[in-house]
Amino acid sequence: MHDPLAAAARTTLASGSARVRRRRLSARGEVVNQEEGVSDFTARRTRVEFTFGPRMSELVERLDERWPWLSDEPEADDAHILTFAGTAWTSGGVWFRPEDADPNAERRHHGDPVWILEALCHGHAVSTPTDERGELGRRCDFVLDLTRSHAALELPPHRGSRPPRVGGAAWIDEGGRLREVTWRNLTYLRRPRRSAEPPRPPGSQVLELRDFGVPVEVGLPGGPPRRPPGSGLVDWVRTSRELRRRRREYHASTP
Repeated sequence: MHDPLAAAARTTLASGSARVRRRRLSARGEVVNQEEGVSDFTARRTRVEFTFGPRMSELVERLDERWPWLSDEPEADDAHILTFAGTAWTSGGVWFRPEDADPNAERRHHGDPVWILEALCHGHAVSTPTDERGELGRRCDFVLDLTRSHAALELPPHRGSRPPRVGGAAWIDEGGRLREVTWRNLTYLRRPRRSAEPPRPPGSQVLELRDFGVPVEVGLPGGPPRRPPGSGLVDWVRTSRELRRRRREYHASTP
């Protein structure tokens, strides 16, 4: 059966590239953080600049005031630049999850802002076109089942053996491309502490796309390093020692 939403996702990816902006919203609708940049759909590479929302910025400032030795070094110029390539990603030029990440993989990291486009292509979507129209086009509501998408997608973290279901709404323009997708996991983040307490709903994500076909060249900072087994524990010990050293030096220099 023809799915208009999956067809729109394929048409969007076939455009080659676009400028993208993703906002993560709390359950109350507050902006937690934002990522804005460009994405090369063909090469599966995305480069965005990461910024905190107002509430998160206030929290970071309070943490800096409470534990000033945690950030006693100046930030690099590219500290807030995130680059996604295949199942790998970097922050400020530093690779994360190097043991099993592949920058040339045929699927995207679940943190990539445009991951939802491939999820709509490979997942089992039940879409419901509506008569609602706006500046971005017509609206289409959907529920996405990722149970049989393990081979084609890197799934987001989830509890239990079944992948989360994803639901939301998408706006399709006159060219059949997705201009905006809003989605959230249809599973709760955690059980309530008390039986009378209602479950805590998850937040949502909003992806906006524009300027399709824009020239894009997303470079990578070299291949991911291959770390030996157990290096995660070694890094944890080194980080703990470094934080203790910073704390001692801060208190020693503060009257």
